[in-house]
Amino acid sequence: MSPVEKFEKCLAQLIEKEGSDLHLREDRVAYLRFKKLANPQVDLPPFSRQEILELLRTFLSQEKLTDFSTKKSIDFSHVALGRRLRGNAFVERGKLAIVLRLIPV
Repeated sequence: MSPVEKFEKCLAQLIEKEGSDLHLREDRVAYLRFKKLANPQVDLPPFSRQEILELLRTFLSQEKLTDFSTKKSIDFSHVALGRRLRGNAFVERGKLAIVLRLIPV
């Protein structure tokens, strides 16, 4: 399964269960936020550093990727599965992370 397919599977579950946020961090399973509680997405393996980087290349323009590599944090928006997302990518303790908020319809 590609990183984008893995991400879309997490997002589909977030939408289906009416959650608000998706937390991705390298070497950890994805977390889905429902009613202020974050729940691990244990039916999928953790995202690797390479998978997070591939997602960032999907989410960000080349200019934003360059900014991210310099600043180690960037805000962005993305559309997937017909839904708008607001995101932040950052480096935390040397690990890549992405947090995405589902924009209500």
